[in-house]
Amino acid sequence: MSKINRRKIGAIAALLLILTTSRSDAAEFASYDAAVHDARGFAFADFDDFFAVDTSGGVMSIDINNDIDMANGLFGGMGADFVADFNPATTQLEIMLTVDPLNVASSFNIVLVDNDGVDTGEEYQFSFNLTGVTPGLPTLLTQSLVSPGPVFRQAAFNQMDGDMIQNYGLRQIQIQSAFGGTDRLKIDVDSVKLVDPDDPLLIEFNTTTYEAQTQKFTFGTFSETGVLDASGSTFLINADPAGTGGPSGGFGFTGLNVDFDAADYQIEIEARLLGNNTADQFNLLLGDNDGDDSGPGLGSEDFNFFVDTANFNTSTFSTFTIPLGSGSETDFVTTFGFTNGGDGLQNFGLSQMQIQASGDDPGVLGIEILRFSIVERPPGIAGDFDGDGDVDGHDFLVWQRNPAVGDLSDWQTNYGAPPLAAATSVPEPATWMLLLCATGAMPIRRITERS
Repeated sequence: MSKINRRKIGAIAALLLILTTSRSDAAEFASYDAAVHDARGFAFADFDDFFAVDTSGGVMSIDINNDIDMANGLFGGMGADFVADFNPATTQLEIMLTVDPLNVASSFNIVLVDNDGVDTGEEYQFSFNLTGVTPGLPTLLTQSLVSPGPVFRQAAFNQMDGDMIQNYGLRQIQIQSAFGGTDRLKIDVDSVKLVDPDDPLLIEFNTTTYEAQTQKFTFGTFSETGVLDASGSTFLINADPAGTGGPSGGFGFTGLNVDFDAADYQIEIEARLLGNNTADQFNLLLGDNDGDDSGPGLGSEDFNFFVDTANFNTSTFSTFTIPLGSGSETDFVTTFGFTNGGDGLQNFGLSQMQIQASGDDPGVLGIEILRFSIVERPPGIAGDFDGDGDVDGHDFLVWQRNPAVGDLSDWQTNYGAPPLAAATSVPEPATWMLLLCATGAMPIRRITERS
């Protein structure tokens, strides 16, 4: 893919705070690295050259020293498409890189493309200063999206200008050299990430995120009139599978590329039953892409998590949690459209999320769903298999349904232990940071750009 972008880079004045720090796991919305670039990346202008970008070593080794297009100096870029929604006020860019001793350039840029609708959107450019970075030392550069914020904005390539507000739907991440620059840019980029360092929420499937997706879908009974209503703040579902067997219908979105360690996360489904519900269960699905479908184990699988409707009532919204980690699923199948399955392990690249009715259940699924979320699992008591902060009979039922969630001896040892929180309900995501503790210091240098 090749494209030409013309822009003028504005200057940025920022104080550099240099420190070594530790941090707990953050919500990660997108990660651009060598593997992603090899799978679906593109380059343009002076990056579109055999010697300009090398990913064979597992990092994006960038060496821009030739004006191959004879225009705009040593300018060009590389990038990949993404699908992600996040709040820019609480999200930051994190770039892990090593500056080569032969580098001369004083800065480079990260561009985020904001999707505002069909053929509509703008791109925001963020400048990163390299003058304070020690060559040869792995360094983490961070910058808020709003302070100091972007140095330049324009309509995205071949797009109409959007609403001129950073209200992502992310469409694309790019790395660019300075427009009109003459200095050699030589850096090894391990990754470019968008993270919220204080938010345990990884991704959420709700009516807002569903409507924003360009690759959303319905199938089976959910494509019929009156089965799914997503027009409000909740999903209203009235599905009659009629005992058809298998997943009789559902809805969701694909096009995701979210990498995370399943052992550190859990599913939360917040819902209440409608008065007409007679179904005993429904299904939550997470797609896991393990490769390019070139052979066994290099395709994709869908992990199914059956949820009993007995966990909900008709009067109030209740939150039910399912710990993630290989073996916690009800079952898994090869993803539709793939020849090969994956490796059978929950080592997500998350590719899609779905909510399904089960054709094995002859009852009518009547349910109102507020959200289907993946969040960090808070530190808990061993044996707390449902993640609600205590060890009781409910945890035994979770283990009985799926022994892979943990060791029964932990439940026996800690049965009746005092709960971690005063409330017995599952904490809302905003309160979970009270329960999180920092990990060990990172063996890297961190440079944070602030206004």
